[in-house]
Amino acid sequence: MLSSFLGLAGGYAVFHGLFPTVTFPPESEPSAGVLFLVLVLPAFLAGLASDELVPVVLQAFAALPFVVLVATTLALSPLAIGMTIVLPGNVVAFVLHFGLPVLVIAFFVDLFVGLMGLALRTGLFARAARSMPPSWERR
Repeated sequence: MLSSFLGLAGGYAVFHGLFPTVTFPPESEPSAGVLFLVLVLPAFLAGLASDELVPVVLQAFAALPFVVLVATTLALSPLAIGMTIVLPGNVVAFVLHFGLPVLVIAFFVDLFVGLMGLALRTGLFARAARSMPPSWERR
């Protein structure tokens, strides 16, 4: 479930990197700040929601197909209403070819920021366990 959340954010980041004039906020060039926020915030929240290291790594890998699916779906959406005269196969190839750098960045951001969220969660729970009164400790 978290991988689809990461994939949605990564797909939007790829789409914003390719078509910044039709995304929010509309810009003439892709904004590094928007891409950073869109990629880092969901990855950090997914890391906080994870319990162990293995699910964080698996979520980063499982998000890759969702990133491609969301980015191509967003790119194909104008074709459904006939706004452009382009073959759908060309749009998919364009998204995969030119969106590949953002896709790779999204993968590594999901992996490393998710691990940072997991590390923060683990540290917070360890600190909370140390500060519990002795009567609450398990024997």
